[in-house]
Amino acid sequence: FGCRKDGDTLDQMLPPDVFDGVGVSDDAAVYRRRFVQGQKCWAHLLRKAIRLAVLYPRKRTYQRFLDQLLQLFYDAKRAAADQRLGLSGREKRVAQLEGRLCGLCNPHSHQKPDMKPHERDFANLANELLERMMDEELFTFVLNPEVDPTNNLPERLQRSPAQDR
Repeated sequence: FGCRKDGDTLDQMLPPDVFDGVGVSDDAAVYRRRFVQGQKCWAHLLRKAIRLAVLYPRKRTYQRFLDQLLQLFYDAKRAAADQRLGLSGREKRVAQLEGRLCGLCNPHSHQKPDMKPHERDFANLANELLERMMDEELFTFVLNPEVDPTNNLPERLQRSPAQDR
């Protein structure tokens, strides 16, 4: 609440040698490789795709990307909720989801010098998704169903006290 979002603040709030749980966070650099296990907030990532699809409705690529990304997320949520799956079944599902994500993002992940700002944002989103996948922070919630795929609830819980200040 009103403090810097940096490593020193995070160390004070959550000392690295004390917390050994899963950190569910947005993609701020301060959280990268911070936790033993991480889960990046899908809501933050999806909002970036939604923004592009809404602001540039004539760019059908953005809408198709959003539709496929949403379907991938919904399929991941179904896998997370599937109580019939053991760890090996969950790992197989994650591998399939990661393959789909690579197929979705790879064609859009290359930047060119003459790109418009929104095209650069789109390439950055594709790269961000691929990087977080490589960090194994996109599908932690499938492997561990107790983990939420978003940090929406904690953010909502913090919003009122922050607004009161």
